[in-house]
Amino acid sequence: MQLWNISTKKKIFEFKGWDSPISCIVSSPALDVVAVGCTDGKIHVHNIRYDEELVTFTHSTRGSVTALSFSTGRTALSFTAC
Repeated sequence: MQLWNISTKKKIFEFKGWDSPISCIVSSPALDVVAVGCTDGKIHVHNIRYDEELVTFTHSTRGSVTALSFSTGRTALSFTAC
């Protein structure tokens, strides 16, 4: 999968991929961080500036991740998945 800047028409990043198809993606309020949901129920939080996976979670219902969102709190950055 590729991320593109629509305004400049330039490719920003290309993911190497995982063992499962991507079902959704969301950018974080923190620069250069995205969360990627896959059909195997895994959520990959990735820093695209350093091409580094920060953490991987498994969706609790063990189904495909259909939606992701980030929210900012007072002490931490959190996200939810459906």
